[in-house]
Amino acid sequence: MRHNLPMMTIRQRYQRGTIRLRHGKVYGEWRGELKDGKRAHLSVLLGQQTKGKSKAAWRDDLRQHIEKYYRSLAAPAVDSSITVAAFVERVFLPAYEARWAKTTARALRSALKHHVLAPLGARPLCSILKADVVALLNDMRAAGYAKRSIRIVKWLLTAIFEEAIDNDLVAKTPVRRIRLTNIPDGAETRPLTEDEVRRIYASTEGAVRLIWRLMIGCGLRPGELAALRRDDVGDVLRIDEAYELGEFGKTKTRTVRYVPLSTSLRAELAAWMKGGGASGAVLFSREDGRPMTVAYMRDQVQNATREAAGIPDLTLRQARCTFGTLLAGDVKDVQELLGHKGVEMTMKHYKKAINARQVETVEELDRRLTRPALKIVGGKR
Repeated sequence: MRHNLPMMTIRQRYQRGTIRLRHGKVYGEWRGELKDGKRAHLSVLLGQQTKGKSKAAWRDDLRQHIEKYYRSLAAPAVDSSITVAAFVERVFLPAYEARWAKTTARALRSALKHHVLAPLGARPLCSILKADVVALLNDMRAAGYAKRSIRIVKWLLTAIFEEAIDNDLVAKTPVRRIRLTNIPDGAETRPLTEDEVRRIYASTEGAVRLIWRLMIGCGLRPGELAALRRDDVGDVLRIDEAYELGEFGKTKTRTVRYVPLSTSLRAELAAWMKGGGASGAVLFSREDGRPMTVAYMRDQVQNATREAAGIPDLTLRQARCTFGTLLAGDVKDVQELLGHKGVEMTMKHYKKAINARQVETVEELDRRLTRPALKIVGGKR
């Protein structure tokens, strides 16, 4: 789809803005356009603090002010001489950023800032050559960045120049036919062994044990576990939201999935919930009643369990990888239970090989192939 430029495009990067509370009053803040080399810090009073009005509702009010501000600006010039930084902010981010999940967006914005805009941002978009892109990626490789990080930057550059082609600002992309070769992969997450899982279960209790049981036994992401509510628990576990960056929102893949609960886990959860609580309340929370953050889970769950279970390299991510690896059955089932959009992600990062399982598989094949054949003589066995 082509964008009709130079018609003004409202920039999306700062449209969310920030909500601040001062002396009972609610303010909205955002950063304006560059002027004389500086970016204005803008603020507007949204109203008095109101009990029951959510942060999301205040943000909706702020959005109207931000959009009004951008509509008041003169239409920015967008032509072949536009710099990479200006193109990214005025055209690329509005077209792409809304599609990114929160955690994905954070990683992509960081890569964009440090590895694309820092070296190339001030240059005209039309001046970027293939040699510039190769040099940038080689510099990252020389600095020791993993293949995944370099691949993200290459994808960003590819997307930026494809958008530029769609808007008739460049004739071809300088990222074409660039191959990433001989770059070491980053360290893969190792799954826990069955013995390590038993040690975790045996050395923990209460909420910590249940958290591990849900993450290892159901393959939850930390943010999904933090957002679990009491009414999400039944014969199956409903996973329809995540708590990320201080806010509840959709899951990483923006889908709702249901994971069966084992009989023993259902019993443990039922016993845990006997204490009462509103059906919409989160299942686990911090001491002050607020939802758990990933940092909190690392400190109170991950690090506390490392010593108790004797697993010094234990991480929260290993739980999800362990679920994908140890779960028997069709890979399509594993993919859907993990909430992946395709089996490629499941097979590449979560379904790891197990030597003992390989040995047993080979033995089972040999038993089938060497089993004496049934002889049929005279129509009878």
